[in-house]
Amino acid sequence: MKKNLILMSALLILFMSLPLAAQTDGTVTFSVRTVTNNDVYSPENILAIWLEGPGGIFIRTFKVRATNRIAHLYTWKLISGMNTTDAITGATLSNHTTHIISWDCRNLSNQLMADAQYRIRVEFTEAHLQGPVANYVFTKGSVSETINYPDQTYFKDAVLTYTVPTDISEQQSMNLSVYPNPFDDVVFFAVGSSDNSKPLSLELYDSRGNLVIRTQDFSANNNYMIYRWSLQQGNNSPLPGTYFYRISNSEREVSGKILKLQ
Repeated sequence: MKKNLILMSALLILFMSLPLAAQTDGTVTFSVRTVTNNDVYSPENILAIWLEGPGGIFIRTFKVRATNRIAHLYTWKLISGMNTTDAITGATLSNHTTHIISWDCRNLSNQLMADAQYRIRVEFTEAHLQGPVANYVFTKGSVSETINYPDQTYFKDAVLTYTVPTDISEQQSMNLSVYPNPFDDVVFFAVGSSDNSKPLSLELYDSRGNLVIRTQDFSANNNYMIYRWSLQQGNNSPLPGTYFYRISNSEREVSGKILKLQ
């Protein structure tokens, strides 16, 4: 008995001395466009997007668009057990389109997940058969990053942005607030008084690097210089997805990302 107690105490001390896995808070946004494989019901298709952790462990479903044919999403069904908790759900899609999801780095119990390698998986089918499946691997850690994945035959324009909220380099470079982010119709860029004494310039790019706007049209509001970007500006409404901004004056510059929702 005494030997068992000694052994248990030793194991407890060893366990407590082991480093805990890091759990960095952050957000993930991901977008991908599916393309028909010209199967039986094309272009109608059913689709699932879900997340797996280390070892292929199922974390959560982000989106399922299917009704009567949902059982034909064979890979998602096998991995998830058809778990749609907190997922976006809807009817069969009438056509292929761009899909956007976001993740707060937590599991379905609202527990912050450990820093590790994860993968987002996307599956669709246009028949009562196994359809195409794509895998998008990323690392959750202490560093923000954007990944532009290579196009695949049936999956195009895939972009993932992982953002750590305490991005020190951005906080120190300029007194900037961008809100709301993600946004639906309008987003504001507000530069504080310590950085707005000199003319400001804003450049906004889409996920392919195309210039969307370049402007110096900031307006004064109390102690801020504010630029308001809305869907009514210009002839072309921005498509859903990730956009990259750069704001600068003659002394400082800050860059970051915003997400346009559907």
